Amino acid sequence: MPAASGRPLEPCPDIPPNLHGVLHVEFRTNRTLEDVRQHVGPLLQQGGRYKPANCVAKQKIAIIIPFRNRYEHLSHWLHYLHPILIRQQLDYGVYVINQEGDGVFNKAKL
Repeated sequence: MPAASGRPLEPCPDIPPNLHGVLHVEFRTNRTLEDVRQHVGPLLQQGGRYKPANCVAKQKIAIIIPFRNRYEHLSHWLHYLHPILIRQQLDYGVYVINQEGDGVFNKAKL
């Protein structure tokens, strides 16, 4: 994808420049998916995808999350997952696969 100047983008560096610092994890029980959207949503493309704007990522990754009825856990997972992947300058997509019904939760089938 060409940059704003019309030149093609360079590959992202081997060691991402933002890959430093401590990740402070806080398990707040009142975090919602809307909070996650406000926190990382402006950086994401439609459908939970991200790619760096200033370089071409060296890897493309798909993350599949088997899910059923644990919205609190999902909101915490996504709240921390997106910033970690963005710091690594990855081209990625997160896919939350939901199992309907009350049968046995089958992660392998999802």
